[in-house]
Amino acid sequence: MLYADLREIAHRQLLRLGGNPTLQTTAIVNEAYLKLKKSSGHAYNSAHFLAIIATAMRHVVIDYARTRRAEKRGGGAAHVELEECHASVEAQAEELLALNDAIQNLSALNPRLVKIFECKFFSGLNDQETADALGISKRTAQRDWRKAKAFLSEFLVDHQ
Repeated sequence: MLYADLREIAHRQLLRLGGNPTLQTTAIVNEAYLKLKKSSGHAYNSAHFLAIIATAMRHVVIDYARTRRAEKRGGGAAHVELEECHASVEAQAEELLALNDAIQNLSALNPRLVKIFECKFFSGLNDQETADALGISKRTAQRDWRKAKAFLSEFLVDHQ
């Protein structure tokens, strides 16, 4: 029932990545679903499911970035010159991995801020949808969104 919503979320994610030609909407949705199927958790409602899928999609995109970085660093393959479009994908992989490091540091301080960030950034949920997914007020979601962005921005600047 939520497949169309999931595809829309994945599509927004791809747009955020610059329309990556090697990663497809369907692949993100399918990989995220497989990650969820392996887990033992259950969603309480559709909003909660969207919050959970945001985390799974983040993991899919980060895993993809790690793979791209490994390929960039050799990965056992012969050296081949990259085309311009692949160079931008490689740069985005590095940025995504840096963002993932920042998210992991934020998680140690405040896991709810990470959930807010995942819902808004990786799933593209609005303030109300994020609040509903996490069982908090819209105002709290907005406040936490600002806190998460501030922490992550500062972390990324400090660790460049």
